[in-house]
Amino acid sequence: MLGASLRAYAMMHRDTDYVVKDGEVVIVDEFTGRLMFGRRYSDGLHQAIEAKEGLKVERESQTLASV
Repeated sequence: MLGASLRAYAMMHRDTDYVVKDGEVVIVDEFTGRLMFGRRYSDGLHQAIEAKEGLKVERESQTLASV
């Protein structure tokens, strides 16, 4: 979690990498600039960003299947 916290504070920038909308962190697609609703960063990064922004920290989601 320490690594995720460092990355959240040093490398992740609000309104560039993510936006805060309606009290939630929404990822910004780095290629299209579109908001990616329903997607979450993994390995504790999303939670670290939520903490950085003073939002409610949600549990990390699990990937149940992938193709």
